[in-house]
Amino acid sequence: MLNYVAIAILALLGLTAGVVLGRIASDEIKPGKKYFDLLQRIASIAIVIGIALELSQSLSTYLIASFIAGLAVSLFLRIRYLALGIAVFASASIQSQLFLFICLATFLYGLPTGSLIYKRISKGILIRSLLFLIPAIILFFDASSYVNYLLAFAAGSLLGKK
Repeated sequence: MLNYVAIAILALLGLTAGVVLGRIASDEIKPGKKYFDLLQRIASIAIVIGIALELSQSLSTYLIASFIAGLAVSLFLRIRYLALGIAVFASASIQSQLFLFICLATFLYGLPTGSLIYKRISKGILIRSLLFLIPAIILFFDASSYVNYLLAFAAGSLLGKK
């Protein structure tokens, strides 16, 4: 379990690496904003596709409802890093290969995010880190019975508004 937490924290370090990149190349942020947004979107969609492939064997009405609930919540709240944390720690609790894929995509999502928020470093990183780490509680419980619903909720949230 400690290995999963360590890898998840490494995935979160993409945000810090993005801030460092933003500070180093601050004059490149404005012209590259559309590419940073594109990389964020690609990483989000990659995670959603990975979750969809993982859950495709057990598709049910409840999974679809969880996905729609995540999509609806994301339209009103900015919970992108909470959704990433749910995806990372839910996939860790079922010890799936999906875990490493989601961690890599989370790292890649964090690079442009950190670059775009490098001026608001303390508030932006702290809030996103806390939102990401809150779902770590999943690892302390037997989540095998509801992990698919958490993954579907996270996938819906990642497809919602930025």
